[in-house]
Amino acid sequence: GEVTTLPSDKLDTLVTAVREIHACYRREHGELAGLHLGADMFLPVFIYVVSQCGISRLLSLKNLLGGLVDPSRMMSEAGYCLASLEGAIEYLLRLDETAEEI
Repeated sequence: GEVTTLPSDKLDTLVTAVREIHACYRREHGELAGLHLGADMFLPVFIYVVSQCGISRLLSLKNLLGGLVDPSRMMSEAGYCLASLEGAIEYLLRLDETAEEI
């Protein structure tokens, strides 16, 4: 894919990825009225996608986006996507810590 350097571009890419997860769900499960991928079903899928995405330094990316993105975007879809990324990273970090204890 295209390499982006600006935090706003990186956030736009994150939003696009989240939208694609939802679009894939709609394609696979039909366009039934009221059918959508709720947060309880989305987050495990998103965690898997994040764990497999191959992006190095995810924690640094999260910190960059959280610190440099226009605060007005944090109250929109982009904020939801960034919160989802934060949740996915935190889950993966805890999972990694648990694996080290074993």
